[in-house]
Amino acid sequence: MDTSGETSAAALLSAQLNDVPADEALRAGGQRFRCVDFRHLKKVHLRRSYDGDLHALSQPATLGLVDAFVSHSWHDDADAKWAVLREWARC
Repeated sequence: MDTSGETSAAALLSAQLNDVPADEALRAGGQRFRCVDFRHLKKVHLRRSYDGDLHALSQPATLGLVDAFVSHSWHDDADAKWAVLREWARC
């Protein structure tokens, strides 16, 4: 499991917010951590009207080995988000 500075800092913050020891927060986060491979993501998944199960596309992942975390709003332009993500994925 990754114990880099960023991951450890996130675990410490989670521990403080949830009143648990940092090592326990890191272990629990590592067990629940999931990702969606960009190759499985489609533009429709970013649309506000999408009613599918993105969790079904996800798979267990290892902390520190995922390239990016994307947070978005369903109100944002799906086409613009998709264009930026595709450009990022080409790099």
